[in-house]
Parts: sequence; structure tokens; C-alpha cells
Amino acid sequence: MENLTHRKISATRCPYPSNGACKNAKLLTDSHRSTTFIASNTARLLCDTWVAEGWYRFKPNGKDVTMPMSCVEPNHCGTVTPIWFQGVLPKVQDGATLGKGCLNHGKGAVLQVIYGGTQCCHEPKDICIQNCGGYYVYRLTRVSGCSTAYCADMYPIMNSQPVLENPKCENGDLKFSCKIPYDPTDLQAKLQVVWLVDGKPLSKFGTSQPIIQTLSNGDRITKLDGLNLYGNMGKRVTPSDITIPENGGPQTISLTTSFPHCGILGNMYSCEFAVELKAKDNFQYDQSTNGCRYTFKYNKATKLCEAKIKVLATRDFVKDGDKTHILEFRPIETSSTQNAILPWAKHQLSPIQTRVNSYVIGDSVLYRTKASCTKIRPLEVHIQANQDCYPSRKRIFACICGIVAKEGNDIVEINGCTHRKNVFCLSKYKQLNDGTTFHTDVGGRKFYVRN
Repeated sequence: MENLTHRKISATRCPYPSNGACKNAKLLTDSHRSTTFIASNTARLLCDTWVAEGWYRFKPNGKDVTMPMSCVEPNHCGTVTPIWFQGVLPKVQDGATLGKGCLNHGKGAVLQVIYGGTQCCHEPKDICIQNCGGYYVYRLTRVSGCSTAYCADMYPIMNSQPVLENPKCENGDLKFSCKIPYDPTDLQAKLQVVWLVDGKPLSKFGTSQPIIQTLSNGDRITKLDGLNLYGNMGKRVTPSDITIPENGGPQTISLTTSFPHCGILGNMYSCEFAVELKAKDNFQYDQSTNGCRYTFKYNKATKLCEAKIKVLATRDFVKDGDKTHILEFRPIETSSTQNAILPWAKHQLSPIQTRVNSYVIGDSVLYRTKASCTKIRPLEVHIQANQDCYPSRKRIFACICGIVAKEGNDIVEINGCTHRKNVFCLSKYKQLNDGTTFHTDVGGRKFYVRN
């Protein structure tokens, strides 16, 4: 779809008078100025030697249009040497800005020697432009000879961008709707719509043919079948990186589709695709996951498909610094032939970076009963790690030198971090349950607390 939008480029103020330009501009109504009209020996060639210096409004067939803003080849626009506009479309608040009119005499290298300038713009001349809120006016000057004329694009002027609505499920198929902000009462206008992904035309499923849709008779809404997104689904994963501390719990990675799932299996919605995880490097000694293959499940509340991956750091008490790893995915698998699911087939997700923080020397929580189980057994185990346990190993390894176990109000501490032997600290709140005993092995390295 041809859509003239405001470019974010600063423009130079027009150095010529512009008061009353919008109100007093003269009309240029000849439809032969169209970039699609090719001049021939029998055609009446346009020649703008009659165009006096002043402000003009292009309005062929009663419709406001603009000058073309890209190169126009010779023998177009009803003349031999066309003039196209090189500049920016200003906003209303910008006032009149300065651009350049480009005369194109042809592709021959000798033409640049004769006329100067650059290819496609041999003879530049000042042209000012002003946005009048719904149409544009141009300050033009008389051309030096025939056959030379100013060009006009015969496309409707659009002052706002098309609106892409959120995708919806229609009869089990995913549909994207796009509203074109142009006057629906103009039954003569035809709009050509091209769907783009990452700036490239989207092709019809199973072909290399670009999807081009034409709207006419006042129709301003076009739709895209989600099936055509096959091979063009988004690849971003959020978050793209996570941090997993060795002294912490597992981190959860949520994979969630970004638009509604429309696949129906029987009388229920079902996500019939899965993704398999693979390691890009050898990290099995630093972290682990709760599986390798993850099936997406349908969430009734959000109407999206989800899969969750839990990643847990390995507690090896090795002081080897923080490590960075990559979780990589294999292409999504599905055996379904439903149009709503096929776009996901062989889709490749972006990898996720994981950072494993090495175990911190000091006090840490080793275990804590889940909240749902505290009434059954409210147990916590705290440990203290020390890096001075093995001096001969150059402090590469850490060891657990102290442990505190708490069950309810019963607390037991075994502390070897201060080089004291067999230090037992009983509950400060009450005596331990009857029958609680402490034992050590022969070497004094293992402690047993029995109740």
C-alpha cells in the first residue's frame, strides 16, 4: 500500500513568501501528470513554460495528491522530462519548508556532463512545500523549455498510519485485521495493501507469491490469515537472560505465545506443539533443568499457549566464579495440520542466556519446608560455608563448617567454623523433645542428631 508518512528528518524553512499559500494556491488538474502515464509520439505532451512562479495544489480528478518523492523515468507524467520532488513531507506546524525539484533527462552518462547534477536529478531547482491539513501545496517556477513538466502521484493522500488490530480467532482460524484511514465515501479510490514482516513482503503460504490485496468500492478493512505467518513468527524470548544463584531456588522461564491460540481438538482448545531444549555448551555440572521436552498447554484465562522451564544451579561449593551458559531450543515440533497450528511448525526460538552465580561464602539457607507443608513439619536447615577448610587446595573449594536445624521452636547448632569441637546449642525457648541424642563418628567428621 502506498502510504506517504512524515519522515523524522529536519527540513529547511522556505526562503520565499508563503502567506496565504494554502488559501490562494492555484489548481493543477491534468490527470496526464500521473507517474503511470507514458508519453508517446501521438500524445499531447505537457510543457510547464506557462507555470508562473507561485503556489500550486495538485488536484487531478478532484482528488488531492502529492508530487512523487522518488526517481521518475523520462517519458512519464505526460512529458519527456519529468520533474519529481526530493525532500520531506512537513507537518502542519512546520510551515513552508524547502525541498528540491529534480529534472531527469535519462540514464546516459553523457547527460551528466551536459546538464550536471546527479543521475536522475540532472537539473535541481528550488521547490517549497506546505502542509495545509489534508493536502499539500507547492511553490513552483516556470520551466526553461519543452517538453518538461511537474509530476503528480495519483495515490490518495493518507495523513495517518493504517491501524493493525489485535488478532482474533474466526471459525478456528487466526485473523489479523488492518483498517485503512481513508474516506470510505470515496468509491473511486482503490487501495493496494502489501503485508510486510521485518520490512519484507509476506508471501502466501506454500508459495513465493507476495500477498497483495486490493480494496475498492469504499472497503477500508483488509484481513490476513495467520497461516501465512508460517516461517515468520516472532523469535524473541522474554526474559532473554536470567541469573541463578547457587544458594537459591530454581528460576522459571515462561514461554508464552503472543497472540490467541485458535486450534480446536474435539470440543476443546489444544496446543498441539512442543519444544525441545538442547545445550549449546557443556553446563551440566553448573545447572540443570526439569526436563528436555516441553509441551505447550492452553491457558483458558489468557487464551494463549504456555510452557514453563525450571532451571536450578548445582550446589558444588566450588569457588570457580560466576559462569555464563546458553540454553538453546530445537525447532518447534507439531504433527497437527490445523491452519491455526501450522505457523508454529519448525519455528526457531531465540536462545536464552543463563548466569550461574557461584556459592557465596557465609550463611545460607540450604532447605526450607514449602509453605503448604509447614503444618506437617516446619523444618529449616541453615548452613555456613568456609573457604579455609582446605588451605593446601589454594582455597578453590568451600566446605560446610556449620549447620543449624530448626523444627518449630527446637533449634540445634553444630558449629565447627570457629575451630571449636562438638559445640551443641539447644533451644532457647524450651527443652528439646525427650529422647533427642547427639552422636559423632570415630573421626569426629560426621554428626548425628536423632529424635
